[in-house]
Amino acid sequence: MKYLLSFALMLISIFVDVNLYANDCTTTAVVNLCPGALYSGESTTGQINDRNSWQFSAVSTVYNATGNDKVYEVNVPVGSINLWIDVNSTSPLYIITTATCNQTYFSTFNNYSVGCNRTNISVVGMTKIFVWIDHNNGVDINYGVSFSAISSVQTFSKGTIVSNYFCISPTFKPDFGLKYNGVQMSYPLTYIPLGVVGTSCYQVFLSNTTGIEGLKKIIFSFGPSLVNPQPSIASTPGFFASGNWVASKPASNVIQYDFVAGNGRGDFDGLPTACHLYEFCFTFAPNSNNPFLTTVTYNWTGDGYGNVTVYNGCFSTLCPSTLACTSSNCIQAAASAPSSGTGASVDPALAEDILNFNVQREKEFNLLSWSVTQEQNTAMFDVESSDDGNSFNVIGKVVSGETVDGQVKYIFEDKDIAKANVLYRLRQEDQNGRVHYSEILSSRFYSNEVNITLYPNPVNDLVTIKSTEPITEINICSIRGELLKKEQYYDNELSVVFPLENLGKGVYFIKIVTSNSSKIKKIIVE
Repeated sequence: MKYLLSFALMLISIFVDVNLYANDCTTTAVVNLCPGALYSGESTTGQINDRNSWQFSAVSTVYNATGNDKVYEVNVPVGSINLWIDVNSTSPLYIITTATCNQTYFSTFNNYSVGCNRTNISVVGMTKIFVWIDHNNGVDINYGVSFSAISSVQTFSKGTIVSNYFCISPTFKPDFGLKYNGVQMSYPLTYIPLGVVGTSCYQVFLSNTTGIEGLKKIIFSFGPSLVNPQPSIASTPGFFASGNWVASKPASNVIQYDFVAGNGRGDFDGLPTACHLYEFCFTFAPNSNNPFLTTVTYNWTGDGYGNVTVYNGCFSTLCPSTLACTSSNCIQAAASAPSSGTGASVDPALAEDILNFNVQREKEFNLLSWSVTQEQNTAMFDVESSDDGNSFNVIGKVVSGETVDGQVKYIFEDKDIAKANVLYRLRQEDQNGRVHYSEILSSRFYSNEVNITLYPNPVNDLVTIKSTEPITEINICSIRGELLKKEQYYDNELSVVFPLENLGKGVYFIKIVTSNSSKIKKIIVE
């Protein structure tokens, strides 16, 4: 009798175990990753009650599961380390995973309340996992679900925005591109025609050293010879992120763009170390081709996010979170101090020692003249000319000059003067091989009767300026194009003694405006 009772109890135990973990996986929904998968309008209605209860082991807590189940057979790519499951439901539910469809006990179990919830499941060494969704009171439920596969997780320190010297070509300078009236320009820039409003587009090449910090603000400062700069478009969409670049004008020669986005972040493409190309366009009227007076300086500021964790894989995330998913990357960023930087469209060291560069139209040739103060460093000059300001050709070489009053003076005669307007520049090569360019002059502006001279040069404190037309204005600018002094004249003066005190030693530009023309000369203050 004792053995019969034990056998009966064993049968009851087997019977209970079989019923408790009986299952039917004939109605699994197959999910193939990658890409990520997103399903809306899912329901347990019409499914089979595969499990009446769940537990991790025979002695663990029993979770009742009396309603119909929906089972997803998820195929994950080889090498995946995690599976993200997002479920959004208006009713409480269970999310259970098993390694096989007929597995006796669950691998993971999550009891979620109403709303959107994410489950992270380790799938290391697996290519398939079964995901069960069940209600806890026998009533069918409707929900949405998404699946994402994670192949690797990378953590980066603070990202810093820097000028990128290996970005997209063409470039005006190594980290800077420029188009004027739709034409990609070369360096140094020549504006054609002068005095006419044109459109200039600046292509700034930036990247992040490690993290994903995006561009939040960029400020452009225009030289004094770029008159009345205005943004071509007051608001333009982000180049990489959702939001708008909105223009403002805090000063007459300054235009600022701020990136306005709902999440407060900057404009970025989501990939660390990727090249970022930002193009902003402006209109202005250039009245000079002197690169020091037409310089454009730009300053950028990041959005203050840079410490990042990058989850690589394929994503279709349903639940909102701090993760920003872009293409095949999901990124979680932490706030940090924003990075910033600056750049300019002109090299401040451009041919500082070339003085008094002039073009004079004679009967049978154009006479070019100039002088230098540092002859010991100069190997030769190439004289270059251009018809359009975009392409320059060498028309002659000058290798020696005449020393007068401590300066070496050069002249060159261009006898090919069939065209009324020719643009000239000097290419200076030092003995160490370094190349500089002069400002660009036009023969057209020197074919009339106006003649402007100044002396002495170099100068200590007073410079005398003489003109054959009444002088109306004199401006002194730094070599970076900053306006330092300005005087206006109303008495038809042909000769002016201009004070240069408090400027300090160095190279400056002086712009003389007359009643019908203007001219820019370089001076050295000793």
